[in-house]
Amino acid sequence: MRHPPRLSALLSGAALTMASTAFALMGTASGAAAAPACTVEYSVVGQWAGGYQGAVTVTNNGAALNGWSLGFAFPAGQVVSQGWGGKWSQSGTNVTVVNESWNAALGTGAKITGGFLASWSGANTAPTAFTLNGTPCDSGTPPTPTPTDPTTPPTTPPDHPAHHSPDDAAHHTHPR
Repeated sequence: MRHPPRLSALLSGAALTMASTAFALMGTASGAAAAPACTVEYSVVGQWAGGYQGAVTVTNNGAALNGWSLGFAFPAGQVVSQGWGGKWSQSGTNVTVVNESWNAALGTGAKITGGFLASWSGANTAPTAFTLNGTPCDSGTPPTPTPTDPTTPPTTPPDHPAHHSPDDAAHHTHPR
């Protein structure tokens, strides 16, 4: 029985090791999470039956921009009637806000805030997904209040022995 030459076996093993290492490195690089392009804070400034005023603050976490477009969709059929801090448009549930000439520059770490008036019926649910120039953003959106939300009183913290009155001292023994 003839054995393959040692050099061929060693080279084959080295090639296999290099290929699997390259595959592992490619898998790690593609699996790494990228920082979000922006962070968005959506809020309801004021709300009344059938309408509300909203605000959107965008922080650019990426490279400086000279021109921007914010996109999001209303989940509950809200309709924007007017807006400021950008050019507002809506098609179906999709809302787009494009910069004005005076606020087109959005540097790294810079914020821009826009506001709007909109109508709603049923529920005034906040949008959950935003994009800046087509790239997904992180959303720091708090829940939107609705007139039907129950209000809950603040909870009382649990009672701790250190906070008892002096009359309770007879019921507790403390090491000295």
